[in-house]
Amino acid sequence: TEMVGSSEGNSFQGTFLGDNKTITATITDNSNQGTALFCYINGATIKDLKVAGTIASDERHMAGLVGFANGTNRIENCAVTATLNVSTDYAGGIVGHGLNSATTIEGCVFAGTINAIGSNDPNVGGIWGWSDSGTPRLVNCLEAGTYNNVSKMHPMGLQNAAGTIDKCYYINPQVGSPANVCTVSGAAPGNVRTIAGYGEGNDKWAFIASPVTENLNPSTVTGLLGTEISSGVYNYDLYRLNPLADKEWENYHQHTDGFVLANGQGYLYAKQSDVTLTFTGAYNLDNTKEVTLQQGFNLVGNPFPRAAYINRSYYTLNSDGSAVSTTPSTEYIPPCHAVVVEATNSESLTFSTKPLAQQSTGNNGNLQVTLAQTVATRGGAEAKTIDNAIVTFNEGMELGKFYFGNQNANIYIPQGNKDYAIVSVAGRDGACTISTEIPVNFKAKENGTYTLTVNPEGVEMAYLHLIDNLTGNDVDLLQTPSYTFTARNDDYTSRFKLVFVANDADLGGEGNDDFAFISNGQFIITSEATLQIIDMMGRVIVTKQLSTTNSQLPTANFKAGVYVLRLVNGDNIKTQKIVIK
Repeated sequence: TEMVGSSEGNSFQGTFLGDNKTITATITDNSNQGTALFCYINGATIKDLKVAGTIASDERHMAGLVGFANGTNRIENCAVTATLNVSTDYAGGIVGHGLNSATTIEGCVFAGTINAIGSNDPNVGGIWGWSDSGTPRLVNCLEAGTYNNVSKMHPMGLQNAAGTIDKCYYINPQVGSPANVCTVSGAAPGNVRTIAGYGEGNDKWAFIASPVTENLNPSTVTGLLGTEISSGVYNYDLYRLNPLADKEWENYHQHTDGFVLANGQGYLYAKQSDVTLTFTGAYNLDNTKEVTLQQGFNLVGNPFPRAAYINRSYYTLNSDGSAVSTTPSTEYIPPCHAVVVEATNSESLTFSTKPLAQQSTGNNGNLQVTLAQTVATRGGAEAKTIDNAIVTFNEGMELGKFYFGNQNANIYIPQGNKDYAIVSVAGRDGACTISTEIPVNFKAKENGTYTLTVNPEGVEMAYLHLIDNLTGNDVDLLQTPSYTFTARNDDYTSRFKLVFVANDADLGGEGNDDFAFISNGQFIITSEATLQIIDMMGRVIVTKQLSTTNSQLPTANFKAGVYVLRLVNGDNIKTQKIVIK
């Protein structure tokens, strides 16, 4: 096999699209450093390429894909399964030497073999061999190699204390102490999951998933199973979710025959004591995987030993393992973690190691509604987050409410006959919603003190109020973003509503001149100026100087009909029609 870019003066500088094809290389060069399929690159892009075969050299900086990287380069979605026979220092599974480059390696896998030849005891890096003063950037990469006679290995590489590592994972932890190794910050095991024990009577649940391609007997996962401490009572629990049985949780102890951990599926797990689970086998090194969903809620698992994405919103367990939390589709799923998704019918879901195109166009922001409960602690009291809901300004991002276990309080948004954890308000009143009222229902399972916090993310609000329908309290959330209240378990659920006005330009629109809306029998005017209200006969029936934003004017004095509101601020005049019913 001939190397591409055989010298620094003859570097490869173009774009190589591998189309997910495999090049089986046979390369031996004992005269030159940087032996690899691409010996030198400078300002290059290499994508979607797999490298197999054998590469060997007696010189430094040999690698599975690129020997020397100079300039600004991008290596994306490439996988090396080749065998590297190394006789000296600073070999790398993907890149041998970074020179002074700014090279990004994203979504790449080294799953090959590095053999140390002779007694040279080389320093090697699973992804990156060495750099002088370069700034490599490693993103969502995986080291899953095999190493023979190598006593100094770092899973990410030897970066001379430079570069960044983001969401990268490894199967083999660091061996020895290679010289000038990078920090491991930003890298984590891709086949290991540490879970806090629930102790005495305090369940700490976890959604777990296997990154191994074949079905696993639970007994083969290190740390997963426990012991029977009395008849029918165990110090651990393992469940699968059967969506065809109306969210039935099937326990491992009642379904030991045929109960396996399947790649792409998720499982509910808890253990009395702290435990570290280790999954071993043939890991899923692909970039995508499709999983079949049934109508309703499905517990699915990240099938890879690195971060995964899906193109829909989902539920995760909170940090306490006591309640589910709503998570937007832009967030990644760590390895060995599972999530709950909702399907409207039988369909497939795609996991990917890179962000997928979202169902909505763009990201127009949302309102995050967070519910916390005040709980007693040894030091006094603290607010413990227990649930959340989202009002989103993006299309196609609705998610029904999934109720989990003994969650002691819920916050949700009713629409029609369904409860939502994420509800989309895009598309109302034109291309984007400008003003609306939306109910926010609350149900407590125990009496106590709770706090609602509403946080606009990615959208500017001109008006944002929370109305407590039980007490009549009206909270300006732009001034005070949280509201603390007491609740009983027999309070009616339609406790709150949100009233808001969002800036149309922030919602991806072309801009909108609306400055007024009606809420609770009041005109709400969001600008300071002189207001005129004109009836359909053209008569000015109200003229009022507004000295503050969000001024209110009762609608009770107006008959049902259509009115024109005119806002005059010097030479700037805005008009808007409003209907009083």
